[in-house]
Amino acid sequence: TITFTPTSTPTDTPTATETPYGFGTAVTFEPVPTPTRLNLLLNGDFEGGWHEQEYREIQVPDGWTAWWYEGPAEHDPENDLGYVRPEIHGVRLAPPYLDPPRVHSGYQAVGIFSTFKVVDAGLWQQVEVGGGWILILTGWGHAWSTNDPTDPHNSQLETPDDMRNATFQLGIDPTGGTDPFAPTVIWGASESIYDRYGPIPAVRVMSTGPLVTVFVRVRALWPFQVNDFYLDAITLSYLPEETP
Repeated sequence: TITFTPTSTPTDTPTATETPYGFGTAVTFEPVPTPTRLNLLLNGDFEGGWHEQEYREIQVPDGWTAWWYEGPAEHDPENDLGYVRPEIHGVRLAPPYLDPPRVHSGYQAVGIFSTFKVVDAGLWQQVEVGGGWILILTGWGHAWSTNDPTDPHNSQLETPDDMRNATFQLGIDPTGGTDPFAPTVIWGASESIYDRYGPIPAVRVMSTGPLVTVFVRVRALWPFQVNDFYLDAITLSYLPEETP
């Protein structure tokens, strides 16, 4: 987990000017340096539009591309089906996603779903950056894994294997590649987060060129009746060179 030390924000003296139509006084400021915590991602909060990608059940937030793995689940010899394509679509701050809340902030989040199946899937986005930037990728997520869909507030996790079923992970490829399984991707730690939003472990990378790719990954190991993942507030920020 990355701990940030707040930096001071430049303050400029406001200049008062008359507004048109006699609506009092407007306060304007001189331009200030770009905040270091500015989100470099397009639609990182998932509040923008959505589009279909290849299949009707794959609805992706604009600016992002969905990815998924289809192949054997080598950790589970009894799973003849293996990893499959999930269902992906937006969830809104409205029923049935209000109780419990499936949106962390704003009005929309990403949902990745499977029923009696396992998935290894996520989203990626390429970002233009400067060379030598120190980049930090953060985000929020939570899973609901259960064989009792009548209780949406609680995952059904009875064994240590159950507890490690659903994981979240963030990664950055400083070379700008779009293959989540490439050796150039630098991944943060994976973590299981159930039933309420929590921070996904951050990943910190120094850029080596003008383009990087960020990855968000979710993975389910066991074919629960419900394997649902929720993602929100993905942020790529950078630190100035002089920051230790």
